[in-house]
Amino acid sequence: ADAPSIRQLADEIEVVVGNEVKLDTDGPWPAMFAIGRKNYALLMEDGAVTVKGSGLRGRSLEPVMERFLKESLTDLLNEDVISLRRRYVDLATKIREGSVPVSELALRKRLTRSTAEYAREHAVRQAEYELLIEKGRAGRAGDRVAIYRVEKGFRLVEDHAGDENRDHYLRRLRDMTSRLAPGFSEADRVALFSMEILADELAARIRPGL
Repeated sequence: ADAPSIRQLADEIEVVVGNEVKLDTDGPWPAMFAIGRKNYALLMEDGAVTVKGSGLRGRSLEPVMERFLKESLTDLLNEDVISLRRRYVDLATKIREGSVPVSELALRKRLTRSTAEYAREHAVRQAEYELLIEKGRAGRAGDRVAIYRVEKGFRLVEDHAGDENRDHYLRRLRDMTSRLAPGFSEADRVALFSMEILADELAARIRPGL
């Protein structure tokens, strides 16, 4: 539907429900994916994707996960299930092989106080501070510290020794796919985001529920 017809529909609804409800419209979109109130992604007329709400994005995501989620939403809104499937398998394979750069796996923590203040206050233990203090490095409020997950805790990115916890990052990837789950039936989601061989012609039969 075009913008005038949508506005006309809104006007007609207002007539039915009365003056207590006022409907506003932003315009038509080719596709929309919603996981809850104020948590949705829109496919714009020019092909761009607009995301609203924290459920489909996050400030605390690793760069590789943030990019995967953004690109996967684009695939989903365009109903390009084959690309979405290949994107998942490709990243899962790279994580298993240890070929994802550690900078893409790292969280960048912002210090809210100096390491000296942290040590004096005996605050709740925070990995970014503990690692700096262990290295004898001073940190100031506002500094950003890049850390990544290892088998037991975290390490500074500068100390990376090929020891990232790959199982952890595979779980993080599955968490990203769970945010896309409302777009598929349970059976399709399991098939789509598995490491089992799934032929393109079978993947193409999976239709997102937008």
